Amino acid sequence: PRMPLTGPDCLDPARVRSWHHVDSRQLLVDAGRRKYRITLAESCTELGGAPTISFRGDRVTGRVCGNFGDRVNTRRRSCRIERIELIDAAAFREATARPRGQVSAGDGQKP
Repeated sequence: PRMPLTGPDCLDPARVRSWHHVDSRQLLVDAGRRKYRITLAESCTELGGAPTISFRGDRVTGRVCGNFGDRVNTRRRSCRIERIELIDAAAFREATARPRGQVSAGDGQKP
């Protein structure tokens, strides 16, 4: 089931420092003190070669919480977000140091 983030836990696109393409359905986002794993509803192969991306979230705040309608956009495609979750800084560092496609849960368990 879809469990959106709430309030200050939501991704503020203005705070995004970098992003890492994991595979066609998953990316990691560094937003300063908060790190996120975003899972897309469908394959979005354009993310792998996109020089820039943008986010579409709440119409009022612009924040991305994982609600229906939240999207990651490349120049050529808009990809629906299925799920967004906070991950800790250690899990983010570990995941971005690994070869693409390998991301652990960040809770001490192996994938």
